[in-house]
Amino acid sequence: MSGRLINALGLGEPTNLNITDFVEVCKLTANLRYIVYRNLLTPYVGLLPLIFYKESFQAFWAYTSPYWAELFLRKWCGRAMRSQLAPIKKFVKTVRNHQSLMMSWFKANKQYSSGTVEELNRIVNLVTRKAFGFREHATLKIALFHTMGKLPEPKSTHRFF
Repeated sequence: MSGRLINALGLGEPTNLNITDFVEVCKLTANLRYIVYRNLLTPYVGLLPLIFYKESFQAFWAYTSPYWAELFLRKWCGRAMRSQLAPIKKFVKTVRNHQSLMMSWFKANKQYSSGTVEELNRIVNLVTRKAFGFREHATLKIALFHTMGKLPEPKSTHRFF
């Protein structure tokens, strides 16, 4: 037993303890452990299976072979669907819907991500918002070419006085 704990419990110095005091300290620490477990950890016990499935899915990204990655994914999805956990089942449905896209990332040797496509999509949306008043698609197309191709833009398209 720690001297600080014994002093905090008001039992004096550790050297002055007799066997009954020592047993009392052990009971108090056991009760303290039970209280901590009961009040702090019990509400999160239901999350442990979710955490297990989340962490076990991370192994999917470590595979280098598309064949073994797909086999792991099929087995993991089967286990997760049998788990009767609604959030996991929802995630498995999403994974199954995007399985071909996930496998194409492995087939491309993990070299490409969707970050480039997302950036292009963001630029197109930005230019489209700026070009709200354009009347023709050709004008929007020219604006996209200028923005995405970093082409020089004219100083002004109109003459003012």
